[in-house]
Amino acid sequence: MSSLHDTGVHPSLKSRINASSTQLDQLAAEIAELHELHAKSHRFRLCKLASKILLVASGEPFLTSAPFKSRGVSDPSTLAVAAALETTAQDFIAAADGIVARHNRAIRPHEVDELDEAVEEMTCLITPALEKMAQWECIVVKNYAAIRSAFSASFNSKAALAA
Repeated sequence: MSSLHDTGVHPSLKSRINASSTQLDQLAAEIAELHELHAKSHRFRLCKLASKILLVASGEPFLTSAPFKSRGVSDPSTLAVAAALETTAQDFIAAADGIVARHNRAIRPHEVDELDEAVEEMTCLITPALEKMAQWECIVVKNYAAIRSAFSASFNSKAALAA
């Protein structure tokens, strides 16, 4: 491969090209750092939201330690969500119960009404960097509609939340 000098490029142009290349590399590094900061700033909110979705779906909004494990791998709703997420029921159960365990708190009835809006907002904020930090939480939020559909009785039963 020939160098810029060998191709007859004027030295001042070569210098400007090299400077521009260096500036582009610096900008790319700054952009990557900003993506990382963005992801960190939204990670906690994402994890809390994923936990809320799963707690409501489980029908156990008042905190059992492993709400999906107690349903079992043959539960139709668990199988439906696992299929929607293109994973096994075992992997879904492990991930879902892990998310719930990390952000274990009760869900108030009004929070169920707010889930649709919160999911819509959070979905817009998910970046590759955030997906790298919180893969399963992103999967849960992105597939909220499938989860809500599979566990529709839990999402539509605010009376269970208020009990």
